[in-house]
Amino acid sequence: DTVVVNGEVIQYQFSYVYYRFFKPKGVLSTMEDPKGRRCVGDYIRQLGMPLFPVGRLDKDTTGLMIITNDGELSHRLMHPSFECEKVYHVTLDKRVSKQTIQRLKAGFFLDDGPVFFTTVSFLSDQELILTLNEGRNRLIRRSFEHFNVRVVQLKRLQIAMIDLKGLSRGDLIPFSAKEKTSLFDSLDIVR
Repeated sequence: DTVVVNGEVIQYQFSYVYYRFFKPKGVLSTMEDPKGRRCVGDYIRQLGMPLFPVGRLDKDTTGLMIITNDGELSHRLMHPSFECEKVYHVTLDKRVSKQTIQRLKAGFFLDDGPVFFTTVSFLSDQELILTLNEGRNRLIRRSFEHFNVRVVQLKRLQIAMIDLKGLSRGDLIPFSAKEKTSLFDSLDIVR
């Protein structure tokens, strides 16, 4: 539609906003919860703008979420065809076998399809950094359960080149101009 007032076309300028959010443990990745549990929406509503979280983290997972009103960015970050990498710090309840490490690196199958971690780097016997470019429900936790290992802590460190640096749990901080430019360039978004 076109809106004209006194012969002049009125153009609506829509501003996109982008925030990094450090989701604490125990917070749901939803806008509301009928049971009254803490959720991401509790943080977003404080901003007084119609925003939404990009992707999800389960209740017990901490770490980076992106909050925005930009649907195109959200789509490019989450759709598997764009292969946007997400980096996680994983702490396990026990040491994993050499055979399990090989299978983690080579890929394996779960009930809902194949799993391929882009990188698997061990920090210690029970701590590792994983990179993947898809976001199926509880994929990391289910992957380790498949090998009879329990994830004790899971933290998302990074989405594309946006990371947690400088954030404390519960912080909701606007992107810097450099973060926006880098992210848009990596996803071929023109603004």
